[in-house]
Amino acid sequence: MPLTMAHAAAAMPLRRLNLPLVPLICGCLAPDLPYYLGWMALAPASHHPVTGTMLAVPLGWAIVLVWWCVRRPWADLAPAAVRRRLPPAAPWRDAHWLRWSAALLCGAMSHIAWDAWTHADGLVVRMAPLLAAPWPWYRVLQHGSTVIGGALVLHWMWRWYRDTPPSRPDDATLGRRWRQGGRAWLACAVAGALLLALVRGAGQPAAILWYGITGGVAALGAASLLFAGVYGWLGRAPLRRADAPDAPPGDTA
Repeated sequence: MPLTMAHAAAAMPLRRLNLPLVPLICGCLAPDLPYYLGWMALAPASHHPVTGTMLAVPLGWAIVLVWWCVRRPWADLAPAAVRRRLPPAAPWRDAHWLRWSAALLCGAMSHIAWDAWTHADGLVVRMAPLLAAPWPWYRVLQHGSTVIGGALVLHWMWRWYRDTPPSRPDDATLGRRWRQGGRAWLACAVAGALLLALVRGAGQPAAILWYGITGGVAALGAASLLFAGVYGWLGRAPLRRADAPDAPPGDTA
């Protein structure tokens, strides 16, 4: 399949529909969520043009909920140069349910349309046999679109960083040690998933890659939610007291 994160590239042109970006991105990722949860039996339905429309919104809202839970801890774990460029976190009540659901649906439909050209069982591939034989051109489209989509996502991230001035104060609620510990925790979770992928893949590169991507993302999500729970349970005061001395000038982590 095209690397899931590359599907986020479709969110940028869809913004012209005057839909919010966060649910557009979450919708673009939603049909692949069953892969990362181990619900393989649900994946064909989430990619089907009909059943995919019914599953798009609930799967998309599940991703939105995870994002909403981890956005503040992740912002604290980001480098100071990134934190100072992030917009203020909007409260949950600012999510307009109908517009966000419409954005989730549009994003998911872009994913399903994209995969229709890049999977052996995709609708377009089944209707156009030349995409599958005598040469599997759909695989060329699959890998090529992954590279292009991923490059576009990285390009837009770089443009955002370059064009957004660091206008906000560094208001991280975590102290330096908490940030270092949080980063180490997430890194260990992903590293553990990658080691498990080597074992499960049994020396087969394609299987190792599959288990590495799906397991790594799932481990990152689970570890982030656990960290977000600790972050919220402890509260701000124990993490970084208002009367604590400022970090030394060299602490920009």
